[in-house]
Amino acid sequence: GEAYFRFIFQSNLVPMAFVSNTGAEPDDDLRNWYLVDANDAFLAFVGYSRQDVEKGALTCDKLTPPEYLADKLAAFRTAKAHGVSLPREATALTRNGERKHMIFGMAYHAPATSWLIIALDITEPKAAEQAALEASAPKSVLLPNISPAV
Repeated sequence: GEAYFRFIFQSNLVPMAFVSNTGAEPDDDLRNWYLVDANDAFLAFVGYSRQDVEKGALTCDKLTPPEYLADKLAAFRTAKAHGVSLPREATALTRNGERKHMIFGMAYHAPATSWLIIALDITEPKAAEQAALEASAPKSVLLPNISPAV
């Protein structure tokens, strides 16, 4: 039950947070969506403190780049309608403005007033993938221009 979940939440195996909004229904303004609790792994991922959460200062618009706002709202609506929003790739903004890549999923259980977010940091694998693409790009540009020896 609840004690077991609290143990998992506090273990910091994965970043987790609870998000709520100021109204009863999901709205289109992520400034109205704020973190009500987060484990240390989530706080470390986004670079904010527990005090930021306790003050209600950590809103979803601060954590979401503009190009991901519509997707984040769709995830909230899906979780509200179906209980879960399947994991998807997204980017989070940290306190210092850095973009971190993640896979995040969301769950909602009525009559709860908050959504559970679970995030997996994929920043390093994405950086390695990008570096590999950039390393292979010059070769693919040069090779087609080389004439075979006769």
